[in-house]
Amino acid sequence: FQTVPVLVAVNKCESPEQGLAMAAEFWSLGLGEPQPISAIHGAGTGDLLAIARLCIGEVAEPDRITLSSNVDEAPVMGDQGQLAQVIRNLIENASKYGAPEGQIRISLEKGQTGWVSLSVADEGEGIAPEHMPRLTERFYRADPARSRQAGGTGLGLSIVKHIVERHRGRFDITSQPGQGTTASLILPLLTR
Repeated sequence: FQTVPVLVAVNKCESPEQGLAMAAEFWSLGLGEPQPISAIHGAGTGDLLAIARLCIGEVAEPDRITLSSNVDEAPVMGDQGQLAQVIRNLIENASKYGAPEGQIRISLEKGQTGWVSLSVADEGEGIAPEHMPRLTERFYRADPARSRQAGGTGLGLSIVKHIVERHRGRFDITSQPGQGTTASLILPLLTR
């Protein structure tokens, strides 16, 4: 983790609030390489469905969000604060870049193979194919003007990918121009 690029980036922010947000996001990215889940600070067991419900309850317009699940609980091992940050970032992106009054659909499904998937889909403009490979790069913005206007730092999806991989999961984004965007992750279910 290098402090000089962080200070340069934070100094380029348009407001102190954006600078603080960026500094906090950098801190999240500096968590280190993947390691056993039990070694993650704050690791324990949590219910991904309960975490998703909690995050939905925190947003300004929860009635725009629908949650569907094929299970009553989805036990996973990991840092519940980090997992909540992942879900918050995905909801925030869908809210910022989706259709202004459009629905945000969150789906949680337990698979037959010991994994749970969570997806967040919006009804926005979608993302052009040339931007897709770079979306999880630090500071990358598919539409810099719109991202700046919405208060984005270009770190949210990078943080999401980092945390998901740290929890031994996978993260993917699919999008079609004019059809919206879906951000999906899978995590290993806790076996009892």
